[in-house]
Amino acid sequence: MAQAGALLLPWGFLVADQPAAYWAGLFALLLLYTATLLWGLRRAWLLYPAALAAALTLFHALRIGVAIAPAPYAWAFAALALPPVAALRPLRAGGVSRAWDAQLIVIAQALAIAAAALALAGGDRAQLATLLWLFAAAGGVVVLLERREELLALPNAWALVAVAATLDLAGVERRWAEVVYAALGVALALGLQFWRNVPSARRPGWYMAHRWTAGVWAVAGPVLAAINLSGPFERFLAGRELRELVLDYAYGPAMLSVALCGVALAADAIFTLRRPTGYGASAVLAAAALMAIARITPNNPQAYAVPLGVYLLALSVYVAYERDLGLVRMPAANALLAAAIVVILGTTFAQSLAYPWRYTFLGLAEGLALLAATLFLRRRYGVALTLLGLGLIATRAAFDAARALPNWAIIGLLGLLLLGGGFFILLRRDRIERWGTSAAARWSRLM
Repeated sequence: MAQAGALLLPWGFLVADQPAAYWAGLFALLLLYTATLLWGLRRAWLLYPAALAAALTLFHALRIGVAIAPAPYAWAFAALALPPVAALRPLRAGGVSRAWDAQLIVIAQALAIAAAALALAGGDRAQLATLLWLFAAAGGVVVLLERREELLALPNAWALVAVAATLDLAGVERRWAEVVYAALGVALALGLQFWRNVPSARRPGWYMAHRWTAGVWAVAGPVLAAINLSGPFERFLAGRELRELVLDYAYGPAMLSVALCGVALAADAIFTLRRPTGYGASAVLAAAALMAIARITPNNPQAYAVPLGVYLLALSVYVAYERDLGLVRMPAANALLAAAIVVILGTTFAQSLAYPWRYTFLGLAEGLALLAATLFLRRRYGVALTLLGLGLIATRAAFDAARALPNWAIIGLLGLLLLGGGFFILLRRDRIERWGTSAAARWSRLM
């Protein structure tokens, strides 16, 4: 019977065929009934129908008399959301099972959400911000009383929304909200410094909760930036110029929020000495640098390819000496090196198809620099891939030169090259064999 009554209680928000006082009295009797059942049966699930009956009684009591705006409803439901939190400490002192705590916390959060929704419907921004910060503080009280690090999600969730409401109340443009979130993430990440004097074996779960909290706030900035830039980005994908995207009013704050997110990750990596976080921080900071380059020179592919290639090359060097990666160390390092060479030489080769001589010479210079770097690093696959890139660019240059000459001159030059090569091999055969043996030995020593 009690379960059936609990299922019918939500209907009370929809009734309007009797005066409000009638329904307020009816649900007050139901509240008394559920409270009596709760006292007698001592079942935690009975807290839900009792809380719902209390909410319905309050809802219809406020409807008595003249119609009022949603603001008083919001304050009333906020006041109703606090007693479940206040009851946690007395229940703990009375030795009541912790099984009741989860029910009270869920009820408090449901009533708080209802109060926030009413404040949002009322359009009073000051009331909304005040209530959200009140609920964030109440969530902090729950964490202090329960001493469970996973409950930090409650005050953080309310604070995330409260910051947005506060910025809206202060008249701050929406595009700057992402910067605020990322900056708060940096501040929380810098707070990890206070854990450095605590040995790793003695760090409680609160340490990881602190790290996760800083990460959530830092990542919230770029996520909000992606939402704000979704419209301009869709127009870019539809065929608009990149310049229109990077000159959008939301692009600058988005770039700054990504950079701050990278700083937060870098601080986490430094204070915790965790390499995976460091890799993530470098990738995010590289993305921020590319966004800044796009703002300065959006239509120059070389401005993106060279910094990205240098970053991949440096990351390849670091990964090659990362012993913790085990068997995947060298395959990962070679993949990063190959990506660096393809990004740099591939971009230049593609540009040389449209602008032959200018980018041909640039590609030869980049290829020689990469060849020197890969030889210095003793990376076999890097040397081979760089030589392949140089061969493609040289072939492209020879093709352009050949198109400027008559056919008889091309045939004559090819004949002279073949004759000269044959005489050179004939005269220097022994030395060429020694060179080949030495080159094979050096190649075998490369990684």
